[in-house]
Amino acid sequence: MAKLFSKIKAIWTSHPRLPMAVRAAIAATLAWLAAGIVPDALDDTPYYAPFGAVIATTMSMAGSVRESIQAVAAMIAGGLVAWVVGWIPAPALFIIGLTVAGAVLIAALRWLGPMRSWVPTAAIFTLIVGNTEADYIGSFALLMLLGAAVGIGVTLVFPPLPIAVATAALNQLRTATAVQLDLLADSFEGRRPSTDREVPSTTISRSSAEDLRRARTEMHDATALVHDARRGNRRARRHQQTLEDLSERSARLDRVAVMVAELRDLVLHPQHSPVTPDEEITIPEEIWIPLISALRSTAEALRNPDEAERHTDIISTRFDQIMRIRDTVPGAPVYLVDALILTLRRGWMSVG
Repeated sequence: MAKLFSKIKAIWTSHPRLPMAVRAAIAATLAWLAAGIVPDALDDTPYYAPFGAVIATTMSMAGSVRESIQAVAAMIAGGLVAWVVGWIPAPALFIIGLTVAGAVLIAALRWLGPMRSWVPTAAIFTLIVGNTEADYIGSFALLMLLGAAVGIGVTLVFPPLPIAVATAALNQLRTATAVQLDLLADSFEGRRPSTDREVPSTTISRSSAEDLRRARTEMHDATALVHDARRGNRRARRHQQTLEDLSERSARLDRVAVMVAELRDLVLHPQHSPVTPDEEITIPEEIWIPLISALRSTAEALRNPDEAERHTDIISTRFDQIMRIRDTVPGAPVYLVDALILTLRRGWMSVG
């Protein structure tokens, strides 16, 4: 029984849409019941109340308030556009076109946020269903406000805090970064890269680089959502340390991902490094041998954070080897090697 409960809890926390769906269902039901309190609401447009409740049910308390205000403002703006255009004595086709054009222009207002798409929708509803009557605008605005208040109340009682989603996004970026490091190491195994395009850049496929960019974007979105959700959230106080650790780990891992992207550019396109533009850049094979080892050790440390300390000695040794080779091997591009070491050190400091 305990295992079953743990499994259900894990599914519940790792799939935030499930609790969000339950909150939306509860809010919509309560909003429909509340609409019966409004005079003549059931004979008019009571469905706007649960509609407002669903809009107000988001992944964060702050988001619920923000999007509720934006949605009601967008609906009122669309209704007003239809009401104003409705006074023009013109054919119906002209009225519809002018209403939609005006609503789309109003929807460009940035402060409406993601709810801007409701401006033309509300305008058409007001034009066709409400016959451009001002009472219709007031009715749906009141009911949407009522539903939004219910939705915010439900969110306040059951506040979401998607820590598990952010943690999963962090792990995904950690894996994508480790894969990219391994691909870099594979590309240089037994080769001597130079500006004559001997570097097998196709080995590091565009899809893998895109995977890293996508994972980084998803991590940013997930952590931003958690930060938004903690505002006005009574649960956030109980998870204060977890949230702080999450912020720190996301910042560190983001630096590693940036380091990998920079390292990829350095080793695949050495002509872009800070050396004389006309100078032919040939990186000695002796440098790539310890560099490959450093890349693989960093990748392993990313996959197994608990074993990061075990790789510290290996990484430090490889750094020292590269610096010695830089000073002893004739023709070694000093500036490029320094850039490689600096990038690796920055990344390793964030990993370890």
